Amino acid sequence: ATTLHRLLGARPDRAPRHGAGHRLPFDAVVVDEMSMVSLPLMARLLEALGPDTRLVMVGDPDQLTPVDAGAVLADITAAGLPGPEPGRSAVVVLDHGYRFTSGISDVARAIRDGDADRTLELLATTEAVEFHDQDAADLDLEASLGLRDALVRQARATERAARLGRAEEAIEALGAHRLLCAHRTGPYGVTTWGAAVERLQRAAAGQLSGDEWYSGRPLLATRNLPELGISNGDTGVVIATGRGRRAAMSNHRTYPAYALEGVETMYAMTVHKSQGSQFERVTLVLPPPGSPLLTRGLLYTAVTRARTGVRIIGPASSVRAAVTTEAQRASGLTERLGRALDRPPGAPRGRPLRAREGAGARPAMPR
Repeated sequence: ATTLHRLLGARPDRAPRHGAGHRLPFDAVVVDEMSMVSLPLMARLLEALGPDTRLVMVGDPDQLTPVDAGAVLADITAAGLPGPEPGRSAVVVLDHGYRFTSGISDVARAIRDGDADRTLELLATTEAVEFHDQDAADLDLEASLGLRDALVRQARATERAARLGRAEEAIEALGAHRLLCAHRTGPYGVTTWGAAVERLQRAAAGQLSGDEWYSGRPLLATRNLPELGISNGDTGVVIATGRGRRAAMSNHRTYPAYALEGVETMYAMTVHKSQGSQFERVTLVLPPPGSPLLTRGLLYTAVTRARTGVRIIGPASSVRAAVTTEAQRASGLTERLGRALDRPPGAPRGRPLRAREGAGARPAMPR
């Protein structure tokens, strides 16, 4: 597996290695997490594919749209591309997921359907969900016993494994819980909440020195480092080894701490950065209802990052604002695909094929 940028041979200030004049030499290309692919990147990929190459796109069109322009997966699924059989769409809908508990699945479905009343009802009654109906800026971490206990347990487990040099165990402990924010800065953002969690977790783990590369420090790569096999968004943890402290990354490799550039401490992360990841439990910090980042896709993406439990901190008005606000991306791709297929606006489309999802696969919620 590789990233699309690496596959295409992207180079700074130069055209990609692969394109219309130098096609990719593959019979098939499978792209996972398609909801993260922007319109310009999709265009470059299509230019690089040979005329007989089969392209398989896997992803959830209800997740957050890319940071860059376009909503390619949502547009393609909306267009209803024809499949190999007459009257059938090329879109296969995986309508049963095994990735998270049924309670989380019910909440995700209500969010996806834009049903704010049902979503709030489930947040109040679902065993796998803990809902703090309050302004997140007013929450006292020390007084919030459930969240504090989860953070303390995680810190101690991560630090112990890291101190013993157990890379996989430390990364697993780090993935037991993740705190997500819609914003990067401000009282509801990663910088504020990450600093608060860092103080609590470092105290709990006994890491009070000023050493930057302390054992158990959680890491987030903020840029691609192709020469090291590290991609933007990769996570990791500092571990102690016989060769000194090293960064154990989620690509199952370790590196000398001094060799890493563009890596920051990660006690919290944005929902955007969390796409493609999965955690046992997730805590989501919601901004006030007037935030432009509060959308259905953001709330849906955050909730579906969790396997067994979700904690949401924010007023009911923020939940309602998110569920009822759908991000708008006017790329025109759906209409252009319709014209390319010679289909007049409003014409019936092929019926999507439905398939039960196998264990371990990425689910697409039923549409």
